[in-house]
Amino acid sequence: MRSASFQYCEFSLARKADVCLWLLVALLCLVECAYAQNLDFQDPPQIATSEEMLLVEQVNQLVNAEAADEAFAILEQLFDRSGNGLIINGSEQRAGTQRIRNWIPLEYWAGNKTAELLRDRPEQRREYEETLGKQAVKIRDEANLRRDLVNARQIANRYYATSAGPSLGFQLADLYLEHGWSLAAAQALFRAAPRLGLDIRNPLATANNVGWVLPWPVVWMQGQGGAAASSLLDVWSEQLLASDAAELERWQQAAGRLLYATSINSAHLDHVAVGRWLDAVAAALQGKFPTKLAELQRAAATWETLPATEARNSWQAMSASSVEQLVAPEFSPLWNVPLMRLSGNSKSSVEGVPIAERADNRLTHYPVTYDGKVFVNQLASILAFDLTTGKNWPVATLEKPLFDSRTTLTRLIPEDQPLAGTPRGMVSIDQACLYARMGSPITGWAQRQAAADGGSQSYLVGLDLNKQGSMLRGFPLRLLPPEFVGCEFEGPPLIWGDLLLVAVLARDEVGLRRSVVAFDRFSGQVRWRTPTIASGVIEDFPYANWISNQLLTMAGGRLFYNTNLGAIVCLDPANGQTIWLTQYARPDRARQTYPRANRYLDRTPSPCLVSQGIVYCGPNDCPEIFALDAITGNLVWSTDDDQVADVKFLLGVSGTNLIVSGDRLLWIDRLTGNIEFGFPSSTTPGSLNALPSPRGLGRGCLADGCVYFPTASKVFIFAAEWQTSAERLPHRFGPRLIDTWTPQIQRHDGGNLRVEEGILLYSGDRHIDVFQFDR
Repeated sequence: MRSASFQYCEFSLARKADVCLWLLVALLCLVECAYAQNLDFQDPPQIATSEEMLLVEQVNQLVNAEAADEAFAILEQLFDRSGNGLIINGSEQRAGTQRIRNWIPLEYWAGNKTAELLRDRPEQRREYEETLGKQAVKIRDEANLRRDLVNARQIANRYYATSAGPSLGFQLADLYLEHGWSLAAAQALFRAAPRLGLDIRNPLATANNVGWVLPWPVVWMQGQGGAAASSLLDVWSEQLLASDAAELERWQQAAGRLLYATSINSAHLDHVAVGRWLDAVAAALQGKFPTKLAELQRAAATWETLPATEARNSWQAMSASSVEQLVAPEFSPLWNVPLMRLSGNSKSSVEGVPIAERADNRLTHYPVTYDGKVFVNQLASILAFDLTTGKNWPVATLEKPLFDSRTTLTRLIPEDQPLAGTPRGMVSIDQACLYARMGSPITGWAQRQAAADGGSQSYLVGLDLNKQGSMLRGFPLRLLPPEFVGCEFEGPPLIWGDLLLVAVLARDEVGLRRSVVAFDRFSGQVRWRTPTIASGVIEDFPYANWISNQLLTMAGGRLFYNTNLGAIVCLDPANGQTIWLTQYARPDRARQTYPRANRYLDRTPSPCLVSQGIVYCGPNDCPEIFALDAITGNLVWSTDDDQVADVKFLLGVSGTNLIVSGDRLLWIDRLTGNIEFGFPSSTTPGSLNALPSPRGLGRGCLADGCVYFPTASKVFIFAAEWQTSAERLPHRFGPRLIDTWTPQIQRHDGGNLRVEEGILLYSGDRHIDVFQFDR
């Protein structure tokens, strides 16, 4: 018989176990409540039609009922019917306090499903090859002669499940590589050879945060080559070696092309990560694989490529470069000129102080330099100055704008109507052609004030800088009915080859619909237009005229768009078709149980930043910053909602860190999302905490291996990259502070910074000051 004391001990332990269990349940409930405070996901506007979704459901039911022949017949119907419709891809993904849903074109899903069904059904595969395999080979040869990118992608998708599918994918990738489109090529390669990615749902994958498909190089670098990553690689390599000879050869061809794709532009794909991963693969296979890494590298070196066509978006964040000497500019400006104040008495969605700006002193000017000149967009006019003297251009003796709409800003903004948002003056320049959004800054009219022809109040200008700013043929461009009803341009165009790509907004009462339009940059003709990509409603000030600023990002032959309406989209710039769409969770502000400043609503402009195969996102409708895989749109990492709500700008990537700024300057590990360092370092993040001191005011920049961080009266200059452990001992609190620079200007209200050609542009609300570096 057990003693009473032993029985009491058992009871105590059991009671403690119950308490622990209840505490665990309570904690899980709190976590779920945090997620529950987000808005429910709404299906995107481009979702497949109800008839198509019914066919999808029938396919799944037939597969479960082992009626594969009937399932194949319906899949063929889906191939014939699918247009721009999207279907959800996999389950919900979570990291930090963020969760996402990934969507892909219906034709991709149909191809994947067909290949999956054929994999374990040899009899059906033979029949499938007899009906479509020979046809695919013939079409592949014809497509190789035509070398049409759009047609090649359609063929690769249509015949993906045939034995010719991989060669069609490689053919498409080769076309992209010839044009220098590295990310587009990588997408084709990962589809042709899925083993380039990792999709292992097991405990080992959990250790590496992998519960969905990610490219192997990303996973390997995230794991830093540690034990968990090595174990994961061992499992994967065993599966690869168990594959048939055809699949091994396919992986080999894809790996060689991927390595070459990274060499085109290391800013778009991580050349180091791919190389280290292939080294690890060679070690894991222990000589069992027929082709060594060195042979892959030699094969890649034999490729030739056309000059890459890249974006010309003047304020798109870039990676930092490095130089031998890091110095501050002179204290006194070379010259300065007054500018028109663009921000009026507009309302704000932010409760309290906006990020990196003062409510009464919005920093709206984003000047650009080109060919020894400075260009400033004032919405009603465009100014041009000589970079070194500050004299007007093209005629130094005439104080005359480069472009003058012969109107005033006050006439473009109705004073008798409420206004929400802040105008931003930007331009894009390429090959001596300047493009800018002009006219009324209002993008969503509460009370529509259309022009006499029913068109937009905003317009695009194209100026020939070789002809002293004369208007290009086909310009100015306006959005006219019946194709564009109630639409306005939302920002400056992005220049890509012979196209101008621009975000367009349509407002209906409180509803918003965003899309992208491509114009011929030399004639102004519409080349393509997407359907509505994202939609939403105006939650704050629904009766006010709305001002928004949307920027597009181009990288590696793919167009990325942060819609700020719950979705990040990857588009094919050749025809505007969606490659993937990723929805992210947004807070339900109407159900917040405690007061929050919601200062993240002030993130504008907030384009995606693409670097080394990762898309970094800082939308203005969620507090987190998160990272997506550029190839698939799947989640790589996310911060928590209270860590970066005061961050506004994604400045760029330097070394191992993503550098962002707002009220503070932060270094975030680019592969994991861990915050490595912040300045001021004594600041406690959180929406209800005091503002940091010194507080950032304006957009900083990365240049010459330095980070320039503007505050009210000073600019702090840091080394962009982390030092080695030995170098960091004297500076163990973070990156090296190189200098603190106090510019001699009339107003100390912060400014937007830009460094180019040995010159620093300091743009305040009412002035621009130009400083020269002392080298």
